[in-house]
Amino acid sequence: TSPPIQILVLLGGMPKSEFRATWIAVNSILKPLQLVILFTLKPKAFTSTQMPMYAVAIAFAWAGFLFGNWCHAQITETTARSLLLLLLSVSSGLLLLHAHVLVGVAGTAILVAAACGSLCREVPAV
Repeated sequence: TSPPIQILVLLGGMPKSEFRATWIAVNSILKPLQLVILFTLKPKAFTSTQMPMYAVAIAFAWAGFLFGNWCHAQITETTARSLLLLLLSVSSGLLLLHAHVLVGVAGTAILVAAACGSLCREVPAV
């Protein structure tokens, strides 16, 4: 769901503070739910040999959250939109490299349309 939500943010011109608050709220609900579903449907996914990997992932998630809080105060709306566009470009490139060609081309076309729409819109003043 991440790239479609990010494209809607770019096209809709949602301010970065609203996007961050919405993103944190959505992930606070979805991630625990996804873990419960994973644990219920595939309990062998949580073996003791894989626990260090989960611990590293949780540590990086917290580090990203703290770094994001710091960045939020440091960057402007325009920079935030540019970084989001960069993130979507990287996602599109990875999709082209690793997915079926039709899916990659469709994803890239959607990204280009979102980028054009976003760049044509004026960033709302906060």
